[in-house]
Amino acid sequence: MRYLLPILTGLAMALGLVHLGLSALMSVRAWGLDTLWFAGSGLAILVAALINVVMIRARQIDRVQNAVWLVANLVLTGFFGLAWLLLKEPQVIVGGLVFALLSAGIAGRVIVRA
Repeated sequence: MRYLLPILTGLAMALGLVHLGLSALMSVRAWGLDTLWFAGSGLAILVAALINVVMIRARQIDRVQNAVWLVANLVLTGFFGLAWLLLKEPQVIVGGLVFALLSAGIAGRVIVRA
């Protein structure tokens, strides 16, 4: 678990950055609501990944921090689950798995420490 959470977090950051990069490419052709939503999704993925970075590096973690950390990852897992209903693409599966595994890893850390 010690190495898995940082690797998964790196994958989440890459996914968010790719999303933002593709948004920039899409906006060159046509700036619109779809582009803005796509960029917003990329920002949400990136913010969740950054929460993971901060929490992995934290020396002490209290219950509230653990809850925020877990909820952020569960929300993104749900987001990718909903996205799968409309967009059956490999990147949606990858994002869903990354955040589901992060959620499971965080939940496992909480159980072990209790």
